[in-house]
Amino acid sequence: MLKINLSDFKLNKFVNQHCDSLTPKVKTRLNRAVNSFLLAYFTDDIKIRKVLSVKPAKMTALEIAVMGAFPTKPANEVIEALKRVFNPSTFFDKTTAVYNAFDLCNNIGLITCPYCNINFVNTIQRVKRRELILRPPLDHFLSKGDHPLFGLSFFNLIPSCWICNSSFKHMLPTNPSTHLNPYFKGFGNECVFTFSGYKKIQDIISKKGAGFNIVLNNISGDARFAGNNDLFKLEIIYNEFKPVAKRTLVAAMNYPKEQIESIINISRSSKIDAYEMIFNTNYEETELHKSPFSKIKRDLVIEFGSMDLKSLLSL
Repeated sequence: MLKINLSDFKLNKFVNQHCDSLTPKVKTRLNRAVNSFLLAYFTDDIKIRKVLSVKPAKMTALEIAVMGAFPTKPANEVIEALKRVFNPSTFFDKTTAVYNAFDLCNNIGLITCPYCNINFVNTIQRVKRRELILRPPLDHFLSKGDHPLFGLSFFNLIPSCWICNSSFKHMLPTNPSTHLNPYFKGFGNECVFTFSGYKKIQDIISKKGAGFNIVLNNISGDARFAGNNDLFKLEIIYNEFKPVAKRTLVAAMNYPKEQIESIINISRSSKIDAYEMIFNTNYEETELHKSPFSKIKRDLVIEFGSMDLKSLLSL
């Protein structure tokens, strides 16, 4: 799983755009008679913006505060009102003018799914004519069915692939204590892909080949890594792509020193450029989303790369 790497400046800019655009729409819904009792809590724009920009770690406390603000109302009435007020359907509708889900996805700019790093999640649109062509699904980190208050919250809307969002996660519960929210953390160097089920690493790349498994090594022991691995079936899925891992291993262990030097010197490439040419992927943590399988390739090269490779590429 990859972290969504955005600078603080960009993240604040995008969150503010999200709040600026959606606050008036939320206010309109709050003023409808059927929802107006919620105004006892949402007394100003600040409280609306707080919901739209709340971070996962503070969602539970905020939800308790909102639900507790209407002691004389049955909980189901409050929940139904919140569903109407923070309903994301209009936001998801591509015909919605000015700002919608396409804008959020385009701002974030992911190329591959942060959950699996296998499937593409490009956002495609023609800006001049505002022709909205393609965007990824937006996963609600906290289910909008169980937590309607956060149906439009920025950090609860995660661009992801159709398989991770609909086939694996769907309506299964997640929360900040059991799963990682990619806006704030990815596997990084604390949970890395490696091999198991072999005697010698050379056996895997031998002509005859040998059985092996792709596994995630949870170095830090953080239970949230296991939560995401289990939820998105990462080890199971990655074991269907063993040829990718094997080709990476072969190159990492045996790529000729002379060819590495040639790539660096003749093409006047940087060492990172040379890595990306050899392994056909990105290396920098902030760039991993730009190519499929970049996380597993990086992990395997760091663990199993030859001394010449690591030295010449400064890995």
